Amino acid sequence: MMPQGGPAVAAEPSVGVEPATVLLCPVLPSDGWVSLELYYEDVRRALQAARLSAEVQTVLPSQKTAPSRLGKQIERYLDYPSLVRRAYRAATKPAVVHVLDQSYGHLCRSDLPTVVTCHDLALFEIHELNPLQLALWKYRVRGMRRARRVVAVSEATARDVERQLGMARARISVSHEGVDPKFRPRNIEGRKGVHLARLAGRRGDGLLLHVGSNLRRKGIDTLLAALAVLVQEGLDVRLAKVGRDPSQDGYGGLIEELGLRDRILYLGRLDDDALVDVYNACDVFCFPSRFEGFGRPVLEAMACGLPVVAAQSSSLPEVGGSAALFHPPGDVAALAAQVRRILTEAGLAERMRGDGFANCRRFSWRQHGADLIAAYRAALAERSGG
Repeated sequence: MMPQGGPAVAAEPSVGVEPATVLLCPVLPSDGWVSLELYYEDVRRALQAARLSAEVQTVLPSQKTAPSRLGKQIERYLDYPSLVRRAYRAATKPAVVHVLDQSYGHLCRSDLPTVVTCHDLALFEIHELNPLQLALWKYRVRGMRRARRVVAVSEATARDVERQLGMARARISVSHEGVDPKFRPRNIEGRKGVHLARLAGRRGDGLLLHVGSNLRRKGIDTLLAALAVLVQEGLDVRLAKVGRDPSQDGYGGLIEELGLRDRILYLGRLDDDALVDVYNACDVFCFPSRFEGFGRPVLEAMACGLPVVAAQSSSLPEVGGSAALFHPPGDVAALAAQVRRILTEAGLAERMRGDGFANCRRFSWRQHGADLIAAYRAALAERSGG
């Protein structure tokens, strides 16, 4: 068992009051999770938009140099929990600890008023780690049981928390993420940039877009096979890929086998301003993921006016709503057929554009901030997690 350590901290009074201090606990920078680094920034802005009166402090071990493999584990399992306890003791009370990702659930203690944001529990279903890594991940995630409140970013994730961790639904709230207003329609004519130069003159019958990692659950194999089907049917289509080159993550052989070397436009990692350009330059956003806790790129694409085709799995129907077209996870022919509809069916793309704008209005970072504040109040009203 991993060490817990440290003396107990006095519990907050059971009176439901506003927090005076919120201690935000992000993921370690050495994890390299871009989406979770973005979530940390989004939470700070969301709490401000929701008019949180408390002082917000960030609790994070200082990293002057990149830690060794052993050093990273010491930092994660010993230094970080100890730092959270010290920060709580020093904070103006009442104080609440907000752990920003389920993989840091080991920071929760039953004697601290703790709230955890749970983004997904995919690794219970899809094993992408070796046995030791998976065991350590499960240890950390199961620490969420000590939290007083869990905020799930979708109903699908809330159900997974109930099922996988055995937590009572009364301790779980659902709060969708929002979409940043910077994602919007934009006239890209005359705009400069390497990312747009790579797309120039390559549109043909349509540009497909994927944004995200190449983890196996993301369905990159399905997307590549669907692209090949469309090409074989005579459509002059290409795939713009934001993120790592799939050939660096084990898809090089499949790309060669399908004859797609010249059909994929690699854009690498982009900042948000360049990403808005790319959303506006493409014709169809494809998100064939087999498992998502939320699916932020779906909303970003819709906010920019880009039609979306997504897998009918986990949270994606909840997020895409009636504005997206769906296909069964892993169904190559169905994904290709939905893309073909958007590219060839008169009026469909424009209707989906309007539906996407309407769908985005359901999602608000200000509301997410208000939901977090409600969770903080609920955590302070209890003496311990059940």
